[in-house]
Amino acid sequence: MNSRTRNIIIFSILLILVGCTNSIKNKKESEYALIKGINLTQQGNYEDAIREYNISYAINPKNPMLLKEMAFIYYQFNNYEKAENYWIDALDISLNDDEIIRNLATLYYKTGRFDSVLSIIDKSYNPSSDYYLKLKGLIEYKKNNYRGTEKYFGSIKLENFDLESYLIYLDVIKNMKSSTEYYVYLKKGLDLFSNDKNYILYYAQEMAFLFKEYDVAEQILLAYLVDVGSDNQVIEELSSVYLKAGENEKSNDILLLLNKR
Repeated sequence: MNSRTRNIIIFSILLILVGCTNSIKNKKESEYALIKGINLTQQGNYEDAIREYNISYAINPKNPMLLKEMAFIYYQFNNYEKAENYWIDALDISLNDDEIIRNLATLYYKTGRFDSVLSIIDKSYNPSSDYYLKLKGLIEYKKNNYRGTEKYFGSIKLENFDLESYLIYLDVIKNMKSSTEYYVYLKKGLDLFSNDKNYILYYAQEMAFLFKEYDVAEQILLAYLVDVGSDNQVIEELSSVYLKAGENEKSNDILLLLNKR
């Protein structure tokens, strides 16, 4: 081997070593920017977080964790197009990531793309999960198909309902089932949302104005005021219950207390 050939080999090895060193350095920079971005996201500092994510993305645009974080940020910014694109890119890399599928399904529902919701759910390893059943039921409700909503919602465990979905379920039951069944589900909802003011108000209104159970409505409103403290909306509702029950003096007394505050 002559000296020229030996020098070429040595130079080539050096280039490879330099390239490896730069690659390791770039990887560390990308990971550092990603970790910094995640910390900023957790602090709610989305603008600084996306700057760090962009630094990481410029080095390694194929990191599914990074793509998911970027999608989340843009979703918070209501930039649904960018959020969708990053989630799709992440799903192309992590084909069975149900978190991505769930996020895309939510995005498609929020933007009214119901066919896309159903299509992306089909890619899940568990398309019959309660969350996906809820989305399917909500889509049917949007289409005024109460029977379809009842079909999907009826298969969901009660503890997996959020308040908005459960109130929709009650509306469906109220329109499709007997008053006895509706009453039962109102009671079940009280077990789920006993500390939620909006449900307490809804429950009291139905008990008083639909079922004429004024004592029940009064008790639930008073119990809420004792547990949570004074609240104008709850006090006003209690006054309305007394008025509906024909107890005008109590109704006026409650309003006088409210006006003195």
